[in-house]
Amino acid sequence: MKKFIFFLLSVIFGAFGFIATRFYFQPILKYKELKFQINSDLIFYKNAITHKPLKFDVDFNKRLEQKVLNRMDANRRHSADLDSCCYDVPFFYLIWKGEHPDKASVKSMILSNTIDPVDADKLINEIRNFLKIKLKAI
Repeated sequence: MKKFIFFLLSVIFGAFGFIATRFYFQPILKYKELKFQINSDLIFYKNAITHKPLKFDVDFNKRLEQKVLNRMDANRRHSADLDSCCYDVPFFYLIWKGEHPDKASVKSMILSNTIDPVDADKLINEIRNFLKIKLKAI
């Protein structure tokens, strides 16, 4: 009888562990990874907001234009990933942290279409506020 009770308890705890890992821990870890990837790209593409061509350096203009397009693509991709990921994260985790990934997703999509540096800085700060990302001095 003791073996059966131990077997039953191990099945119950195993099922509980699987459910907790699958529906709680994995979505949170995926969300955190995505959040820090967004921050990394915001820092990396900070100077690729607008393409101001230089008359004397054609090669630099091509590289800068490509970097601006890469930034736009990264912002759109992160917006879509964040929008799809935020519904898997347990809502009480987002409430506890005070984060709003749905609003950050909208701002990221707007940022992907922005070429004005002043507007871009405002959007970047809003995205960081919605995701509660603290920026250390660079």
